[in-house]
Amino acid sequence: MDAGITPSQFEKQPDIPCRGQGKKGEKGDLVLVVDDALPMRRLVSMVLIKNGYEVVNADGGRGALDILKAQGANIKLLITDVLMPGMDGFTLIYEAKKLNPQLRFLPMTGSFTFEEIEDQLIQLGLGKLLHKPFNHLQLLNAVEAVLKAPECSKDLASSESL
Repeated sequence: MDAGITPSQFEKQPDIPCRGQGKKGEKGDLVLVVDDALPMRRLVSMVLIKNGYEVVNADGGRGALDILKAQGANIKLLITDVLMPGMDGFTLIYEAKKLNPQLRFLPMTGSFTFEEIEDQLIQLGLGKLLHKPFNHLQLLNAVEAVLKAPECSKDLASSESL
């Protein structure tokens, strides 16, 4: 099986520009990629750009929320690491839902299994979790599945707490 691109291949390269310059997909959907690990952020962004997505990057939850406040209506999908310093991925998703209830989410982690964080995923209305390490096909399949999934009817903005 194709191992895809590894994050270590990107360690010495500069960060991806704010907007991707890749070929447009049918929709050219804008994706916000959030990860405190620069190599992982680059990996995910490059794969998405090469497959027709526009990409915006943030290195943490606070930066992601700033981007969502500025461009939230244009962003279709937020891909975020679960474990990050400052604001974790679940808190980011909860706060992002308040800013844009139509936004789709794809959490990723190398630290937890679906079962270990199932309660948080269910509470946030998430049915997909991308496990690290993954290859480019696994990433693209997960992105497509999340973007094509029916809308979740649960109103997360009114949830009590995580």
